[in-house]
Amino acid sequence: MERLPTKRKVLNPTLSDRDYVEALTAGFPRVALIKIQIKSGCTSSVLVGTQLDGILQVPIVVGGRVRFDEGKSSVSEIVEVRVEADGKIFLETATSVYRLRIDQTHAGRFRSLQYLRRGYLDFDEQIPNGFYDGGHKMQFAIDSDGRLECESSDRELIFVDAIRDTCLQSKVEGARKFIESAPTTQAKIQMLAMFVSNALGGSQMVADGYGDIVQLTEANIQRCKISRANVDDVVLLGYLNHGVCRHRAILFKYLADRLGIQSRLVRGKQARDQWHCWNVVELDGKNYIVDVMQQPWKLIEEGSPEVDIYRRATHEKGRRIFAGMGGGSIVIGK
Repeated sequence: MERLPTKRKVLNPTLSDRDYVEALTAGFPRVALIKIQIKSGCTSSVLVGTQLDGILQVPIVVGGRVRFDEGKSSVSEIVEVRVEADGKIFLETATSVYRLRIDQTHAGRFRSLQYLRRGYLDFDEQIPNGFYDGGHKMQFAIDSDGRLECESSDRELIFVDAIRDTCLQSKVEGARKFIESAPTTQAKIQMLAMFVSNALGGSQMVADGYGDIVQLTEANIQRCKISRANVDDVVLLGYLNHGVCRHRAILFKYLADRLGIQSRLVRGKQARDQWHCWNVVELDGKNYIVDVMQQPWKLIEEGSPEVDIYRRATHEKGRRIFAGMGGGSIVIGK
């Protein structure tokens, strides 16, 4: 992803439903619109249940029309967009309400924006190749070709793609061999956490050595940025030998997804309002935090006193709010 050299309309999908939908629908994705309601007192020639689909020619914006390829029909002018807490997207015209579904051909971008917006990826939401993360303050713009570009971020842009990143391919195979002899799911989880920790600089408790790992990570990132394998100021995750919480939590989730271990990726705050990332796993019906940054060998059970310092960050109606640890607190839309 290229960073834009000139001033453009900046999209903040974290806090704005309109910007989120515009960002998701940039780049000519295939979408489907399902009519779910005709507003009270209105009439429409299109019946409830009718589905329109095609490749979008322009991003969806309030005040614009949904335009498909090959001259296919478009709905009337969009007067509002709405993103529900469970991620469902609805478009409103003057007379009707439509459900928007986006094809997963661009799954990397979809999951990236989903994580940015909600602060988590759930057990069944795998990190695909093409996923990226630039921290919780990422902003975007749409270039002259109608494609989404990163305008600014508060962190370096991590790119996750084992097709392009041979080092990440090696980590997947290395992790597979490392945990294959583990006798139980719990043991596999703990061994995977230790594998990720060792791959990115070892465990670091906040009060003991955290500054060192931050400095080592920053130096590693700068070396990666000048590597031939890394272009456009983007850092390939597999090339990192040191990493802090966000690098580790993303790598744990990516590897777990490919090794048959279900996990959540969660972003939020820890004690003293420090931004933090962690994972959540489920064993025997209970949720446990896996903190690959601080205590990779430990499964922290939901309900224990230690869990109280973990607060998931999410967004509703343009406001940033904080919920539970990202375990049992994530029940929206289930």
